[in-house]
Amino acid sequence: MTNKLRDLVAPGRLASVMSGHNPLSARLAELAGFDGIWASGFELSAAYGVPDASLLSFTQHLDMTRAIVERVAAPVIADLDTGYGNAVNVMHVVSAYARAGVAAVVIEDKTFPKDTSLLAGGRQDLVRIEEFQGKIAAARAAGSERDLLVVARTEALIADLGLDEALAGERV
Repeated sequence: MTNKLRDLVAPGRLASVMSGHNPLSARLAELAGFDGIWASGFELSAAYGVPDASLLSFTQHLDMTRAIVERVAAPVIADLDTGYGNAVNVMHVVSAYARAGVAAVVIEDKTFPKDTSLLAGGRQDLVRIEEFQGKIAAARAAGSERDLLVVARTEALIADLGLDEALAGERV
């Protein structure tokens, strides 16, 4: 199966992706002409009226993401925050999202549970680079059969660790 998102982000191309927190907002973004939908952990938490701090369960996020995938033709990118734990958890979670039909998953290098990146003075503890590399390798393995893209996101700059630390994760 060819991943539509992979084609959209081919070298030299730019894709516009809009965040969605339910099928209606995703459909509106698609009708507005966006190339893809970002199934946002932040927005889904806000829709449930709770902070973006790993309070929603994996199944709550997966169920809403699956509902979004079923209602749009545009590729859906699932923001999995930290991947719900270690590399074993990541494999389980990414496999479920791949089966749900997402085009990509995004995993950040924070510890689980996490605090939102937007919280002033909030906890921004990052996992070791080697641990994050293991989580990304697990995500790639879990999504390989379905041509799933894996996006690795560092929070090093938000955690005030500097550009060198942010670029050190580049080898992930």
